[in-house]
Amino acid sequence: MRQDSGTHSDPELEPPGLEGSGGLKTWLRGALALRPEGGLMLSGLLVLLAVQTTRVNIPGEYGWFAPAMTVLGVVIFLLGAQSAGRRELPGWLSAGLGRVAAALQAHPVQVVYSLTAVLLSLTAAFSIDFGPILDTLLPTVIIWLAGILFAVLGAWQPGNANIDRRRLLVSALALGLLGLLLRATSTTDIPVALTGDEASMGLSALAFVKGEANNIFTIGWFSFPSLFYFMESLSIRIFGQTTFALRLPAALAGALTVAGLYLFGRAMFGRLTGWLAALFLTGFHFHIHFSRLGLNNIWDGLAYVLALGSLWYGWKTNRRAFFILAGLSLGVAQYMYVSSRLLFVLIPAWMAIALLIDRTRLRQNFANLIWMGLVTFVVVAPLAYYFANNPNEFMAPFERVRLTPEWVTMQAVESGRSELRVVADQVWLALKAFTHEPIRAWYVPGIPLLRPVPATLFLLGLMLLAIRPGDMRTWLILLWLVGFGLSAGLSHDTPASQRYVAAAPLAALLVGYGLGETVRRFALVWPERRRLLVAVALVGMAFVSLDDARFYFTEFTPPTRLLADNNMVAQRLANILQARPKEMRVFFFGAPRMGFYSLASVPYLAPHIEGFDMNAGWGSPENPDVVGDALMFVFLPDKESDLAGVRAAYPGGELLEETTPDGDLIFWRYEVPGSP
Repeated sequence: MRQDSGTHSDPELEPPGLEGSGGLKTWLRGALALRPEGGLMLSGLLVLLAVQTTRVNIPGEYGWFAPAMTVLGVVIFLLGAQSAGRRELPGWLSAGLGRVAAALQAHPVQVVYSLTAVLLSLTAAFSIDFGPILDTLLPTVIIWLAGILFAVLGAWQPGNANIDRRRLLVSALALGLLGLLLRATSTTDIPVALTGDEASMGLSALAFVKGEANNIFTIGWFSFPSLFYFMESLSIRIFGQTTFALRLPAALAGALTVAGLYLFGRAMFGRLTGWLAALFLTGFHFHIHFSRLGLNNIWDGLAYVLALGSLWYGWKTNRRAFFILAGLSLGVAQYMYVSSRLLFVLIPAWMAIALLIDRTRLRQNFANLIWMGLVTFVVVAPLAYYFANNPNEFMAPFERVRLTPEWVTMQAVESGRSELRVVADQVWLALKAFTHEPIRAWYVPGIPLLRPVPATLFLLGLMLLAIRPGDMRTWLILLWLVGFGLSAGLSHDTPASQRYVAAAPLAALLVGYGLGETVRRFALVWPERRRLLVAVALVGMAFVSLDDARFYFTEFTPPTRLLADNNMVAQRLANILQARPKEMRVFFFGAPRMGFYSLASVPYLAPHIEGFDMNAGWGSPENPDVVGDALMFVFLPDKESDLAGVRAAYPGGELLEETTPDGDLIFWRYEVPGSP
């Protein structure tokens, strides 16, 4: 069957070549022109230096690693030095390097570089500690980055393109800035309350600011990789311990996803679809919401766009630079949210389908795929090493949410369905979240991901792809969709909105393709009106996008100001305590509903204030002693009796109510100057 993904390439999407790149061109040519014996000497030196620098931090149970790597480094260096003296490699080594280089479509010295990359990455991995502090942090990071550099050098193929890409980049930048405007404005107030999970991530980030943590190769709060918390800490260092600082990185990630989706959609389906998909994602209510939260899951959407977009364009054009970018994106993504791990299933499944319907192109790109895998390995090796030694931490995010056999059995018994039917219904429910089933949990707009017009275009796009089963693009999109249906369906609270964040670009891409392909087909029968059709499509999509943004800011957000839930309690209390002196003591009457430290919002936003939970009734000896020069008592709505007791014991204080805009009580606070 004829493929639409031919070998032609869009010149505006070509990777930069070596021509016109000045010093970089000279440097790359020099690196690729180095004789293999020189590469061996360099490799041996770097491996020896890396091992000697980090060996003090290698755990005792891996005591064999440093001697083994030392011997290996010496052998590699001596092989290179002896060969340099003879001005040629030993025959067996020259033949071996030549065969591997030919198979990987590279120079022999690039095979040496790839070996260097693997050895440096492994050295960095084995030198990491599992705690928050890594004594050899700077050397380990340098070794890791050097390994990534050598992996890129090993895979690199000089390009011949010298194309003016200004128009392309200006379009992507304009869309990204528009997306940033909708994501980074008023983040302190929208969403209304800083949630406990956001603040908990902020506290993990603060550990880097305070010097209590520096290890980017371990985990932080909730078993999430700590590199994300380090990234958050950079924002906090610049903008302070604020809600804005915590949420700004997410806004940047969301805006970059908009720009990246324009490039992805353009590369996969053409210029019009690229514009339409990115325009929709710009105002997509679901994506705006998660781009305004200080969480790590928004980064997976960017990772999917970069990894799959680069993979597709490299696949279509046989350009290795894009496979390198895909490998880098896939590796870095593992340091963010857990939905990125699905890529390790999705991409091999896509390759398996290529073996059936596009074997020629699979053969053409086989070497490129190997290089992509090597780059990914080098990037992810330190984190993989951590998880290999701490498998429970790797599984923790799945164990928290997965459907247990007991739950499936109980549902089957209660509903009279088979257990297989229960699971199948869960997956179907997860898939319906795109167009029919209201999403829940972290974001509850009362509707599915897509509102009626985008949902219609989404279904059109899906059907138009489905009639082209011989097109590899169809399978990439379907695997992406089915993957999230399975992952969201096999977890609790289906369909939980936070598990669809990396599928938001997919939804936007199908919306854009549905409209773009419909316009293309109308233009085939109405060619003289093609420009009009395109203009109407772009203007229409702009209105759809703006309407989604309007829905988020004017329909979804205002009612959230009326919720007197625990997040609102913590936010209002933190707002008050930020202006109070550090001498103030807060005594919190909220059990069993919540405690002072139940949500991390208060300690993140008002870290100078100490709080005490009064879990028993007023006057109980089980409560902490009430002492201090400035006291605040906080009572949730069902604690009237405790409020009366405190006022009797501490007369003359000031009683204030915190209420929602429509007058519902959030909590009482009673302030007195000190003990009687």
